Amino acid sequence: MHHDNKCDETTGKPDIIMDYNLTKGGVDTIDQMVSNFSTSRRSRRWPLALFYALLDITALNSYIIFNYQIDKKDQKERITFIVDLGRSLIDEHLVTRNLNSLPLELQTTIKKFKKNDGSSTSRGSTMPQESDTPKRCNKYPSKNAGKVKTLCSVCQLSVCKKHFLIICENYEEKPGEPPKLEEEELEARLDEDPTQMQKELAKKLGVTQPAIFHRLKEMGIIRKGSRWKAG
Repeated sequence: MHHDNKCDETTGKPDIIMDYNLTKGGVDTIDQMVSNFSTSRRSRRWPLALFYALLDITALNSYIIFNYQIDKKDQKERITFIVDLGRSLIDEHLVTRNLNSLPLELQTTIKKFKKNDGSSTSRGSTMPQESDTPKRCNKYPSKNAGKVKTLCSVCQLSVCKKHFLIICENYEEKPGEPPKLEEEELEARLDEDPTQMQKELAKKLGVTQPAIFHRLKEMGIIRKGSRWKAG
């Protein structure tokens, strides 16, 4: 068909034209179905337009295959299938991003999405939450301090950005009372090597990294360059 000049005896048209006219309805049907639920956005970049088209066609094909393989009573509507498909693709990425230092607005959006999705963050994650009513930070409730919407995920008290701490999912709560961090021990370790990181100090002293962070803050010791110095 593609390499000869054979024509249809009835119409006199080339066979390849007749084949196109016979099957073009499928292309039109795909275009119509894709246009109903499309990821396409206006863009002058043709690779991006091609990527949107591939997403739409892939989603449509997967929807057809999915419904073909299950009972009719269990088949989903296309919009429901697309939403579930999108969530399944981004859920793992959301969990990872939720543990990073993102802007508070983006953190709130992710938490709301995960709450609506019925999933939850790991026990070790202490991401700040947001309240509807702004209040002063519980650390500095002075009238001169500004009001914030940030809430501690544990005690639900208002806290400003200077006083909340993000703990990753690898942090594990230990049963019983945590070991006390003596100021003299920490000072001795810093005198030995003032370039040590908080993680190294925590490992040597047998305490958590947040405990090191808070003790250094209480002692007024800050990191300048690569060394710890009194502020």
